[in-house]
Amino acid sequence: MTDNTADKPAKPKFSWNPFVPIIDEAHARGLAKEGGAACIGLVAFGYVAMTVIVMLGGESPFAPGGDKTSVLIAHAVVLGIAALLGWQIWTKQPVWAVGLALAWMIIETAGKLMVIIGNGPGGGAASFVLNAIGLVVGVQAVRAALWLGKQKKG
Repeated sequence: MTDNTADKPAKPKFSWNPFVPIIDEAHARGLAKEGGAACIGLVAFGYVAMTVIVMLGGESPFAPGGDKTSVLIAHAVVLGIAALLGWQIWTKQPVWAVGLALAWMIIETAGKLMVIIGNGPGGGAASFVLNAIGLVVGVQAVRAALWLGKQKKG
């Protein structure tokens, strides 16, 4: 039996170091696709978790005292937007979509940080850690999308 993988180059692995050079188009596409999808996926995960909490009778720390129905509708709209953005990132990896996902993650992280500082409801620290991970993968995805954009121009 022969090994058909011997003549294929190894796929570069994801790196947490944002200074690691992007090797080629396949590496850039992988970083933009997987990093961007992970970034927006973590944003969506936060909204799904908050939706579950609200449905179980709790309240969102970002809409304290808000009407349950209004909060759930708002979360549904936000999840729909996140799904569309995630689909754009997964299929095309455009710089605007990956950049928007990173900007969204920055805003969400700042919000979580304000909840933690203001001694808001519990869970802020855990979600802040997830957002920090989202920031790293988002930066990697933007770097890769920008690299792909430069290759198309040049």
